[in-house]
Amino acid sequence: MQNWTKDYFMSYLMFYAAMTDHKITEEERELITDNFDDDVVKASEKEISNDNYAQRLDKISNYV
Repeated sequence: MQNWTKDYFMSYLMFYAAMTDHKITEEERELITDNFDDDVVKASEKEISNDNYAQRLDKISNYV
């Protein structure tokens, strides 16, 4: 388990929710970028994009 901050986890989780329909709208992206630091957003978006469905659920479950 990685040492995520609360903001990193929340950003990852918001990307996860936004991707449930397999696309992120501009409104969804704006909501995420407005609430988190740019570095956190970039890192969490990159990580979730590289993860498969099972990895995403595992990471979320482990953090919780």
